[in-house]
Amino acid sequence: FSRCIDNPCHDGATCLDSDQGYKCKCPDWMTGTGERGQGCTAIAKETCTPSPCYANVQCTMNDTLGPVCGPCPNGLKGDGYVCNDIDECKDYQPCDPLTKCTNHHGGFTCSDCPSGF
Repeated sequence: FSRCIDNPCHDGATCLDSDQGYKCKCPDWMTGTGERGQGCTAIAKETCTPSPCYANVQCTMNDTLGPVCGPCPNGLKGDGYVCNDIDECKDYQPCDPLTKCTNHHGGFTCSDCPSGF
């Protein structure tokens, strides 16, 4: 049977079954026993300084998760750690069919309407 079924570890710690019972393991960016009541403590090197997040994305320290990145800037998609350009022209076809859509990092532009329109 699993000795971890009662979740004897601190929130964020992993419970590992062993022949001697169980062992709690803190996430790599934390230190401590991981036991409930004793917990895990963030290691200073895993902080928001320097930020692990994409440029200009807010980093917030969470006691359980560690550094957490906010949303990607407009025109980009991802988890905040890595943000990639959204190709609005391909994905959304935002321009009039008589114009040309040009994708740019973080946005797009539509060409001028043909003369007479």
